[in-house]
Amino acid sequence: MKIWYTGFNLYQQFHPFKEHIVDSFKATEYADLKDIVLGHTYIILQNDNIAFYGGVNSNLPLEEIKGTKEIIAIDNITYILYNSGTIKKLDTATGRIADIPNFLNVENPENDEDFVNKIACGTKINVAVTRNNKIYNIPNRLEYKGRRIKQIVTGHEHCLILDSNGDVYSFGCGLRGQLGHGTLENETNPTLIEALAGIKIEKIAAGGWHSCAISVTGDLYSWGWNSNGQLAIPTAENISVLASPQPIYFEDPDCNVDDVVCGSKHTVARIGNQFYGAGWNKYKQLGKIDDINIYEFKLMKDFSLEKILLLKCGPWCTAIITE
Repeated sequence: MKIWYTGFNLYQQFHPFKEHIVDSFKATEYADLKDIVLGHTYIILQNDNIAFYGGVNSNLPLEEIKGTKEIIAIDNITYILYNSGTIKKLDTATGRIADIPNFLNVENPENDEDFVNKIACGTKINVAVTRNNKIYNIPNRLEYKGRRIKQIVTGHEHCLILDSNGDVYSFGCGLRGQLGHGTLENETNPTLIEALAGIKIEKIAAGGWHSCAISVTGDLYSWGWNSNGQLAIPTAENISVLASPQPIYFEDPDCNVDDVVCGSKHTVARIGNQFYGAGWNKYKQLGKIDDINIYEFKLMKDFSLEKILLLKCGPWCTAIITE
């Protein structure tokens, strides 16, 4: 398998290469890779074992990171969800690992049948979903009226939820329009994004302060902060905030978007084996495109000779896994 990487590399987190900025997609082989987690200063690679590369403590307790279901890297904190439903927090700077105190069934301690099976974490928001479809802004349980939760994602301060009906809900900070409700108000509990109601959504993604969604028919929508063009919606007035979902138009009106991921202030979309990027490109997180700010999708790279397995964004980087 190959990992293709472009972007910020000051801490040599993409360890085969020494340059501080990897300015175009470069590849390295990695056997039997199951997942890659992209933090700001480090990368986590998972196969049967787990490895940290970059700006981390040299004495991380790797023997305690086994039997995991999800791993999320936020700054120098790594959140780990175990198959048992336990959540731990690893400080990659100090090497200390600690349990997140149990927040389930506080109102009914005798009920121990429920457990956490999904997490999503941002710099100022940590969300958990349980087997029984309860949702927590840890440690507080929220009022949620949607159907079974299919996917949750978080930005720095907001959360998106995709349910089994294809509806999208959001909550958290809305000051940059990232909640998609047409206002800049915050929401304490998950609230249906009315502008997407009636459009069956297949996948969602969250950047630092922006959001994206793909419909089952391959249409892409974006909303939120557009400071660096991350919404891929060029505006003559240089509008920095779009508080309602907007459709994204490509040169080929019949194209279908297969995947979308977001970094802190950049967005990458996959159409077939071609990858398009928009947004902030100071650290070449969008590859060999000259501009620092890109206000509409531009082709990053054509991977027609590769079989695509996975697309991921870190805050200031992009990675593609191929067979």
